[in-house]
Parts: sequence; structure tokens; C-alpha cells
Amino acid sequence: IEFDEEGVTQLSIYPEKYDKACLIHPWGWGKDFPSHMKTLFELDGVLIIGCNVVGDLHKLRRQFNIMFQRVRDIRRLAVLHKRQKTGLKDLVAEYLYLYISKQYQRANFRVAPPLPVHLQEYAVGDAILPIKIDAVLTELLAGTLVGTHPPDLRPGADIIVKSCRSKTSLFGRVW
Repeated sequence: IEFDEEGVTQLSIYPEKYDKACLIHPWGWGKDFPSHMKTLFELDGVLIIGCNVVGDLHKLRRQFNIMFQRVRDIRRLAVLHKRQKTGLKDLVAEYLYLYISKQYQRANFRVAPPLPVHLQEYAVGDAILPIKIDAVLTELLAGTLVGTHPPDLRPGADIIVKSCRSKTSLFGRVW
């Protein structure tokens, strides 16, 4: 998503089976969010994948009360794969061998529709690239100790974390 001090200004969605991105420009929505879209986002079968997506989802929850069920942040997978830089630009270079510009990261998306083409292209990249990186990381981590855990634990799930080094167990809840 893109946002400013007033709230969400643009959402980018990439349903990977369709190989096309969808841009949602909530011009004039305020605190309203179409109920059918909210229902779609809250479905159990929907897995949200993104780069630093957790912060974005908190903003959507605060503004529109959307409760996402399954989330995977590629930054966390990249750290497990020993990457130090986890910004989208760095991850795209490392795993997709592409250069992307983040010059519009702080652009004003609160403009009357339609969004200018350069902002549309930027937003589409933010939707598609994390999915592509996730596929590469999933393949790289498959079969490793890191890649054997469920990567999309649901919020509210009870978990037990065991550490071989300290021989301790922790009980917690995924938030």
C-alpha cells in the first residue's frame, strides 16, 4: 500500500494465478472500505506476501478494520537466508538480478483518479516483485531446517519454539 498522514492512498494486489496486478485507488473513501473487498482480504485461503508488509497491514487494520489471516513477509525469509539488506530494491537485485528505482516511494498518491502512469507502474512493481522473490527464497530454503517450518503461520496461532543450543522451550502466540 501507499499511504500518507490521512490514510491509505493506493493498494496494489497481485493474484499470482492470474499474472496481472490490480491497482486500487481509494480516492475519497475516508474510513469506508467496500465490504466485499474486506471479506476477500479476510478469507482463510488468502496469503498476503510482501516486503515489510506487516506495517502496511497494521495501517489497513487501523483505517478499515481489516483482519488478515495469513501473512508472509519476504524480509524475514531473506534474513533467514543471511541477507543483511532487506529493502525491496536490494532483494530484487539479489534474487531477481534486476535494478528497480524507488524514486516514487514517497510520491504523492493522493491525487484525483486516474493515477499517473509512472505511479501505476511503480505500484505494480511493489505488488509483483515480492511474490517473485518469495518463490526464489522458498526454493532456496526448501529442505533446510529454516524451510521446513510453516512460513505462513496465522495470527492467533499458539506456537512452541524450541532451541537446540539452550535446550529451552518458549510458548507464544503469533501476532
